Amino acid sequence: MKKLLAVLLITAMMLATLVAIALPVAAEDTFDPNAENPTISTAADYIAFFNAVYNQKMSFKDKTITMTEDITVNDTTAADWYAQSNVMKLTPTNDYWAWFEGTFDGGNHTLTGVIVEGTFRMNDVPCGLFPYAREAVIKNLIVDGFYVCSTNVEVEASYGNGGTGGLVGHAKQNVTIDNCKLKNGIVTCVAGGKGAIGAVVGAYDGQVEGQKLAITNCTVEESVSVVAGADSSVALGGLIGYVHENFKSHPTTIDLSASRIQPNGSMDADITLKPLGFFRAGGAAGDVQFSWTVKNKSTDYSKVIVMDPGTYCTDTYNTEIIASKCYGSSCAPLPTFTVTWIVDGKTTTEDYPQGSTPSYKGSTDKPATDTNLYVFKEWSPKITTVTADVTYTAVYDEYQKIVITWVVDGETTVEYYIPGVTPSYPGETNKEQDDNYLYIFKGWDKEIKPASEDVTYTAVYENKAKYQIKWVIDGKETTEVYLAGVKPSFKGKVEKAEDNDYTYKFTGWDKEIVPASANAVYTAQFEKTAKNPAAQANETATEKKSGCKGTVSAGVAVLVMMIGGAGALTLRKKHD
Repeated sequence: MKKLLAVLLITAMMLATLVAIALPVAAEDTFDPNAENPTISTAADYIAFFNAVYNQKMSFKDKTITMTEDITVNDTTAADWYAQSNVMKLTPTNDYWAWFEGTFDGGNHTLTGVIVEGTFRMNDVPCGLFPYAREAVIKNLIVDGFYVCSTNVEVEASYGNGGTGGLVGHAKQNVTIDNCKLKNGIVTCVAGGKGAIGAVVGAYDGQVEGQKLAITNCTVEESVSVVAGADSSVALGGLIGYVHENFKSHPTTIDLSASRIQPNGSMDADITLKPLGFFRAGGAAGDVQFSWTVKNKSTDYSKVIVMDPGTYCTDTYNTEIIASKCYGSSCAPLPTFTVTWIVDGKTTTEDYPQGSTPSYKGSTDKPATDTNLYVFKEWSPKITTVTADVTYTAVYDEYQKIVITWVVDGETTVEYYIPGVTPSYPGETNKEQDDNYLYIFKGWDKEIKPASEDVTYTAVYENKAKYQIKWVIDGKETTEVYLAGVKPSFKGKVEKAEDNDYTYKFTGWDKEIVPASANAVYTAQFEKTAKNPAAQANETATEKKSGCKGTVSAGVAVLVMMIGGAGALTLRKKHD
């Protein structure tokens, strides 16, 4: 029965291990939504941010959320990765309005494997990586591998309702999407779905005069699919799914400067995906005419479109968006500009396309002199997206050079510090042990203080004596090393194999185990039990007849001492 229970326990442990391996392990959540400007560095952080906005209804107005690392929410290596059973899906609330109104700065990092599925916020039912964005900025973000699926089967596209977008589901008022790239994604809806679907924005409408939707310096690659589920009634757009213009938002501008939306042929004759799925000018007959400006600075394009209220201008706007040369096979190559970098008097140049953000590829270090240190401070002017030829010059702070010398186990390391900075040793303070001692780092020979003058710090060690502890079990020896004062303990099993006649039970060591103060040997002691009790009784009776308690001859006594000292054999006295 005990063996059966043991087998069942082991099996249960193995199954538990398999289940643990199959489930994705969530990284620690370090996102602080109450910070002045929160940062995101893990998948858990990103999920916490999403939930803070779209479940806890925190708008992050006047705050900037910054990604500091590339983040993978789900593994996208499988072709149908988003359909796997153990993927992480983001599911916002649908009980009330939840807008993102802050700035999300991707820091030019990549977000991978995001799944947003459902319909959210009462009857507006938008869906996207940012289901709602109002008076918001989303910038410097690469999304590589994403899946957005609306489950809305009730609400038609109207007044911004029913928008499903690869990046933003429903954009309202002034929204800027800058320097973002979307690739390897699917934006879709369930069978029988309704509303509007766009690669970047699902639906856009406004309620403030002079509002602007800026999709600038952005790229949507052909690997992004915009598709509708079977029997769906949706407006599909390779850029925006649905736009609603009304008298409150007149005039309105859509700025597409330096963007490239599906640039390698999505507008060819055999492909019908237009940039804008549906456009409606709201209001009633007799209301003031509306104006909508389409512009693209990179091609010097700007067109003001005037329309009457209550009209549908989808084809007009698609014509103008294509004419701006930001969409499909008609995309114009972006102008290229020269960026010049000056570092410590040395000049290098690079070419960048309009709208991209330059970054210096070399080192900004400036060599120290005998008396001074130079610390890179900033670029002058401040780096921005490229719109013309520009020169950036490295600016340095100059400080007195203070020499800090570290001495560790006889080896010297020299560093230079600026005044006021507290030195910190950059290496390991280990000292190699020898046969007799282990060396434990205690600290430095003097208190480490903020740098104000040249100084030497020497590592100080505590010497700990080492002793060999030998364990003897059934003639086999195991040697361990212990520091002085540490009580030894044998780490393995203490057992002696049974033989043809006896089994053996460990009864303890030959001496008390005490804290290490010298080399020592501990020998295991065993009690033997005969496998055949009758034989043991006969043997005992024989021993009694032979006078076991009598005097043992001198020769036999010597033999006992020698064998007993070896600790490996047991002497059985025979009857004369």
